[in-house]
Amino acid sequence: MLCLKKLKTTSLYKSLVNNLFFVGLGVVLLLLTLDTWYFIIFLLPYTIYIYIRNKKIFIVLLIIMVIIIISFIIKKLIIYDKGLTSLKGTVISIVNKENYNRLLVRKGLTKVYIYDYEMLEIRIGDVVEVYGSNKEIESNHLPHLFNYQKYYYSQSIVSVIKADSISITKRFNLLYLRRWIYNYIDNNYNEVSSSFIKGMILGDTSRLGEDLKESIKINNISHLFAISGLHVGLLAVIIDKVLSFIIKDKKKKENIIIVIFIFYLIITNFAVSISRAVVMYILNIINERKKLMLRPLDILSFVFIMFICINPLYMYHLGFILSFFASLVIIIYSSTMNHLGKKINNFLEVIIITTLLQLSTFPIVINSSFSFNILSILTNGIFITIVSYVILPITILFLFLPFLSFIYSYLILAFNNLNLFFSKYISISVNLPYFNKIELMIYYLFIIAFISFFFVITKKKKIMFICSFLLFFIIYINKININLNGHIYFLDVYEGDATVLDLPLNRGVVMIDTGAESEDVISFLKAIGIRKIDFLILTHSHSDHVGNAKRIIDEFDVKNLCVGYSNNLYYGKQTTKLKAGDEINIFSYSFKVISPLVLTSDENDNSLILYSRIGNLKYLFLGDASTKIEEELISLDLDVDCVKVGHHGSKTSTSAFFYDSISPEMVFIETGRKKQFNFPNDSVIRYLSKYDIYRTDLDYTIDVSFNRYHTRIKKTKESH
Repeated sequence: MLCLKKLKTTSLYKSLVNNLFFVGLGVVLLLLTLDTWYFIIFLLPYTIYIYIRNKKIFIVLLIIMVIIIISFIIKKLIIYDKGLTSLKGTVISIVNKENYNRLLVRKGLTKVYIYDYEMLEIRIGDVVEVYGSNKEIESNHLPHLFNYQKYYYSQSIVSVIKADSISITKRFNLLYLRRWIYNYIDNNYNEVSSSFIKGMILGDTSRLGEDLKESIKINNISHLFAISGLHVGLLAVIIDKVLSFIIKDKKKKENIIIVIFIFYLIITNFAVSISRAVVMYILNIINERKKLMLRPLDILSFVFIMFICINPLYMYHLGFILSFFASLVIIIYSSTMNHLGKKINNFLEVIIITTLLQLSTFPIVINSSFSFNILSILTNGIFITIVSYVILPITILFLFLPFLSFIYSYLILAFNNLNLFFSKYISISVNLPYFNKIELMIYYLFIIAFISFFFVITKKKKIMFICSFLLFFIIYINKININLNGHIYFLDVYEGDATVLDLPLNRGVVMIDTGAESEDVISFLKAIGIRKIDFLILTHSHSDHVGNAKRIIDEFDVKNLCVGYSNNLYYGKQTTKLKAGDEINIFSYSFKVISPLVLTSDENDNSLILYSRIGNLKYLFLGDASTKIEEELISLDLDVDCVKVGHHGSKTSTSAFFYDSISPEMVFIETGRKKQFNFPNDSVIRYLSKYDIYRTDLDYTIDVSFNRYHTRIKKTKESH
């Protein structure tokens, strides 16, 4: 404590007080640079600005940046997919699914997911020895979708094992406390109430019903189930009130609360949002006792820097990002109101804070769902009030009154029904595109400036500020309309083929096949900003090519649906049937149907085969056509640069005679990740090796960017 007193008197400490936020902002720019190198163009000017502003703060920032870079390198050396097939460790979490249990097992500083399909009687705290097969930790297969690899690494998860055998050893450890709490909840409450308590108190939403999860997502209230400052603060107040009956000394009560919170961290597996809230609570107590003169923004910045120094990979953790952004917004708003001396009634303040929280989490919500409920500001105001003043306090109270669980079950049923009602009848969802990192940074600069300065600037500057923000937002929403280059996306779907052609300046969208039914394809189309599809072309009726068609027609404005004459399926929309000799024209682009000439009993050979010049190259899309059809096309004397290989690279397609006759520069193979038929065939790959080969099973989604002069190819897997 003497060191702390001496530190308070130093000029360095005095420089950092009220300025730690500037250090934190420098750390944010460093993290962006570590993830995407070109952000150095923002980091360097900022560090120069800090140097000019205050050399002592610059030195502190420099030291912290070095610590983070070293920590980042160490984490990268330790945390990667280790491809484990065996493991011995302690079970720290269990998620029960219909056909398997997913165990999170800790081994030293790292963790491993174990998939137990035998659904053995394993409990939290048990030591398990596992043997099985490795499942690769993969990054996102389609651009802009959730990256599980980065998320896993942020949590120090280094392997996924499908268990063949598991041996279990019972051994006492602190995790038995978590296990005891889970057993207590399960034994005293029905399934619905139990899952709700675990979600609200322990942050474990894995057992919530799928309908409820979807309604929570639509209403945009997921943050209410992420343990945060609201939960920790309310819990501290309740414990304080209870302790007041037996203890009057404030320090003793605070010390007991801190001990309870340490056990709470153990129970909740040191979840990052809870850890942040608890550490901030402890630092606030220290700040008050030792008169450190730190503002809430200083404390938040210090905690952020501390967490990032320990684990820079937290920058990929959604809960971490949401937790700090929400806290930052509330602190800046409160500080601004206090500075201005303005007092607002409680209800209006809830609406204002709710609106600010919605604005602060808006890009993160969009980047996880690519849709936004316009009425969620109203919904959030209502649900935050209900949860803060009713649900959360009663949940904490009823946790200790299990004999009244039947009353609690009615309350939770009413809350769930209200949630479902709002999601169904009081929601207006709009699809919005992905926020890239530059757009994110601009957006948050606007938000921070708004909260900090909007109430103190002149009316004219307010109007200029609002107009600037609206201009940015309009450009963001319509960025697909200003793309100078077009794109062909060969999608890495779970099963089948799906190709999306987005013409320059949004002159049109053509989609060839949809893959098997999958949420990922729908999310991808939303992410790149597609609202309408001018031509949806289904080459043939196999489910791995048309499985998503009905869903796409329901969710997007499909202007024209085109199928072959052999396709008699109904998609809820009038179809145009195509045959050889037909042509599809959109803007200055033409797609010629060159097969089938006649229908056969083989649906693969009835595939629509399309030929088109796109940008500076000529493309041939072969559907699932066999070698027989390919050899029939030789007589057309086609000039071809690029081929979408037939039937996923199976041995029934890819005639050597045909490819020798057209001699393409490059070939694209859409294999699907479902390896039931082991596409592509090894002999096909050996033959095609004379050309540039792009494969979705190796490269993930392939993005071909083009204009009339050049073509550039980007592999999704390479981009991480």
